[in-house]
Amino acid sequence: MAGKILIDGAFMDSKNFAFNQEHVVATYHGESHLQKPEEAILHKLAPELGDFSMLDMGVGGGRTTIHFAKWVKDYEAMDISDNMIEASQARFSNYPIELKFKLGDAASMDWVDNNSKDFVLFSYNGIDYVDQDTRLKILNEVNRVLKPGGYFVFSTHNLQEIDRMFSLRRRWTRNPITLVRRLRKWLLLNFKYNSRELIRSLKTLPFARFNDGAYDFGLTTYYIKPAAQLEQLDPLFENIHLYSLNDGLELSGPLEDIGDSWVYYLCQKPLS
Repeated sequence: MAGKILIDGAFMDSKNFAFNQEHVVATYHGESHLQKPEEAILHKLAPELGDFSMLDMGVGGGRTTIHFAKWVKDYEAMDISDNMIEASQARFSNYPIELKFKLGDAASMDWVDNNSKDFVLFSYNGIDYVDQDTRLKILNEVNRVLKPGGYFVFSTHNLQEIDRMFSLRRRWTRNPITLVRRLRKWLLLNFKYNSRELIRSLKTLPFARFNDGAYDFGLTTYYIKPAAQLEQLDPLFENIHLYSLNDGLELSGPLEDIGDSWVYYLCQKPLS
């Protein structure tokens, strides 16, 4: 579909946007699983979901729709990719109840009323493909649309788990085809798409954006340390819980010891 998409304050052709490309849409459209932390959070919230009005941000091809729409009182989803929205609408065209799929920007959800949603989900690190200012706008928008006491769940890349990405040693495998592919990606990451200065500085930064090779090196991805993520959330949310991507269990212990490549966050808007 022709058109323009606003990304990081600049307009680009929607056909060139990574999440609008046919092979990416097809991949997302074919997914139906929940990740382990999503399963854990669904189980935790299950007793309340029947009374919830839900907003599913960055819905993609409807992976999460399958699992959450049947439990909540009212389901609305959004995505910045028009092709993703079309794919989701087609996928659920015969669903027994009305599901709303909206093309929109997570940083400016002016069609959603204040204090109108009980549960907002932003899965698959969708919040990681914008700049710092836009990320903070998204967090404020989520807070605005949530009812007092409402839940926000999202995942984000963990900056503490980047050694594997830039390490040559960790690329080793006995499979020659896989080895060649991994070496090619390592060379591109270390010598074409990221500066050596940036790579050296990553361990000292609370958050950073760099090219991690996602979507054929087509996007810049945001990574953040858990302590810094809590600092972003603290002014807006409370009762914050962290969940492991690896096993779906709630994380405890020192934040600096968290080594999952992604972390899921469950938090609430204060009652007052």
